Amino acid sequence: MLLGCNNTACGEIVAVSGGVYDIIEEDGEGHVESFAYLDPMSMWPPPPIFEINKRIPQEVVSEIELSFQMY
Repeated sequence: MLLGCNNTACGEIVAVSGGVYDIIEEDGEGHVESFAYLDPMSMWPPPPIFEINKRIPQEVVSEIELSFQMY
């Protein structure tokens, strides 16, 4: 699926891949409902795991951002 940022200044689109599972649950009173559970496995571009200090050299920042792909 594709997700879009709600912030109009950003507008970034993120591709998410994974699985969708339909689960049937009973609420204890005899009512049955079906739910779709999303199980994301990867995102592109990856979300930043933490904020990077602006004083870090750009070469290091680039490598840290690459590492976010492995999360």
